[in-house]
This record gives sequence, structure tokens and C-alpha cells, in this order.
Amino acid sequence: MSRYTRIELLVYVSFWLLITSFAVVSSWNLEQVHTLQAARHIFGQVLLVLLPLLVLFIVHNFLLAPLLVYKGKKLCYTVLTFVMMVLFVLTQIMAYKSPERAFVTEQFHPFTPGSAMSLIAFLVLCANLGVKYVIYAIESRDKIQSLERENLDRQLQYLRYQINPHFMMNTLNNIHALVDIDPKVAKKTILELSRLLRYVLYEGSRPTIPLVKEIEFMQELMSLIRIRYADDLKVTMQVPENCEGAEVPPLLFATFVENAFKHGSCFEEDSFIDIQFYVESGRVCFRCINSRHKEDNIDEANGIGLENVRKRLSLLYGPAYTLDISDGEKTYDVFVSFPLAVNLDNIKNFVR
Repeated sequence: MSRYTRIELLVYVSFWLLITSFAVVSSWNLEQVHTLQAARHIFGQVLLVLLPLLVLFIVHNFLLAPLLVYKGKKLCYTVLTFVMMVLFVLTQIMAYKSPERAFVTEQFHPFTPGSAMSLIAFLVLCANLGVKYVIYAIESRDKIQSLERENLDRQLQYLRYQINPHFMMNTLNNIHALVDIDPKVAKKTILELSRLLRYVLYEGSRPTIPLVKEIEFMQELMSLIRIRYADDLKVTMQVPENCEGAEVPPLLFATFVENAFKHGSCFEEDSFIDIQFYVESGRVCFRCINSRHKEDNIDEANGIGLENVRKRLSLLYGPAYTLDISDGEKTYDVFVSFPLAVNLDNIKNFVR
């Protein structure tokens, strides 16, 4: 039984306890009730009136209301409800003419046949229908939110599974190039790669990690990538002195750094890469500027990596993130900014 079903049941039980108490109190007239037999007749009359109303309510709640609320069968619901109301009125007429009727006071109008009792039955059905619609609307909203979270989870995992092979492919290409140049350094690089892969496997599967850890990973990644590039490539990296409490999605900046090395290095011209991490106004900021050369062309793989980053930011932060890319004639500038805290409601199913 769901939480909302229990709430609905509690509402109905409270309602019937209230209406039963009201009926008993309203029927109790000390001037007319002198014997236990007379009291039993009064309670019997109340039962004769309430029992058909209860049967009408049960049939409406479990059979008729679902036809309208859940299946949308308006005509079927209208006809069957009308038939049930006619039968209810007939039972009230029969109860009114019963011998026990003599013990019920003339002033107790709610339990006389006609417009008053029909109005009460109509209001009960309307209230029942209203509760059904409210519960249905809340459950539908929760189901939609659950489906959205599941869809978000699938999208994030799909993007993460794309990022990891992309990173490994580029790193293995670096080692492949290094094997022919210096085998000893290649062996050392493989050990460094194992540490990076450990980070990718264990830290990369978490929804967020401290910014300090991501910066350490970026420094190791840059050290690994730089082996295959010329020594005259000037690389600078500025990190914040205090970034305590800052959380970032893991492996978010790897694509930008890889692209900066790939397109910012040239043996014939001065080349540079300038990377900055800083925290400002409650936001994590990242800027990567690298030199741009005429022969550079952004290939399809890089385009996929950048698009994945954009999708991750959009899924995790919605409209609260900023991703600006300036492709100038001599420089390529990437700026990323997002709040310190990730919306964990969006990513609580990220790790499964």
C-alpha cells in the first residue's frame, strides 16, 4: 500500500466516523428515548439510512470513480452514477416508511427522503471524486518526476561511459608515441597511467568530488600528456588557495585540457596553455586559454567531447551553468562556471 493510498484511507475513515457520530447525536432526543428498545430503534433507523449511503460510497469509490479518473469514461461513469443515485433514493423512501421511522424526530431533516438526503449523497460523491482526483494528480506528478530522474540517470551514465573511453584512447595514443622515443620513460608513464585510470574508475563514478582532487588529477594528466609535446610549450596553471567545500563533477575539465594540448602546441611557433581554477561569488570557475595556429581544425572527436561536457553541465546544473568558447584567430578561450553545490536531486541516481 502506497503512502498516498494510506492517506486516502485515513481521510475516508475519519469522514465516516464523523458522519456516523453526527447522525447518532442528531437522532438522540432524550424526551423521546425512554427505553433501551426505543434507543435500539433509533440506532436501527440511523443504520438504515447510513448503510445505503456507505454502499453507494464504496461502489462509487472502487468502481465508478476509477472509470472517470483513471480511464476517462465519462458517459459510462455518468450513467452508472445516475442509476446508483436512483437506487439510493428508493432505499431512503423505503427506510422512511419503515416502522422505526416513528422514533426519529421530525426535526432531523438530513434523514428524511427527498432533496436533503439526495444533496448529502451528491456532496459525498463529489468529495470522494475530488479526493480521487487530488491523489491521482499527486501520484501522476511523482511518477513523472521519477521517470525524469531515471531518464536523467541514463543520460548521465551514457555521457560518462563516452567520456572514459575517449580519455583512455587519447592517453594510450600518448604512450604509443612515447614507446618509440624512450621505452624507460614509457614504462614509468604506464605506472602514472594506472594511477589516472584508478581515479577514473573509482572517483569518476561518483556524482561529485572535491575540487582539490580534480585539480590534482588535472596536474597528473597534464604531466602525462606533456611528455609527447615540445619542451618550449609554455604551460601555466593557477589554482585557488582555498577551495574548501567546492564540489565538481569528476573528469569535467579533461576534455578542455586535452584539446588545449592538441591544438595549442606547434613546433614552428610560440605556443602556450594557460589554465586557471578559481572560486568566485559562490561559483567554481575554470578558464583555459591556448594558442591557436592556422592549420588547426577541430576534429569530430573533439566536437563530441565538448558536446558531452555541455550536456553534463546542462543535466547537472540546468540554466545555472556558463560555458563560453571563443575561437579566435590566434587563441582558443574556454570559460566554464557553475555553482559550488550540485543539485543532488538530479544526480542521486547517478551511481548505481
